Amino acid sequence: MIPGKTFHGLDEPRVASLAELVALKLRIGDVLFLSGDLGAGKTVFARALIRALIGDREAEVPSP
Repeated sequence: MIPGKTFHGLDEPRVASLAELVALKLRIGDVLFLSGDLGAGKTVFARALIRALIGDREAEVPSP
């Protein structure tokens, strides 16, 4: 297991950029665990990650 990483003070564009960078590193079988309070940016991150993985920044992604 890889230790967790915590990020603080990121706005939505930076969360999305981080998700795009993470998408470049993910491989089949990888598991990503998101944890945080309501409003922490988990859904923003997940949507941006999915969009990056499918290669469509405008894709409609329902709440994960």
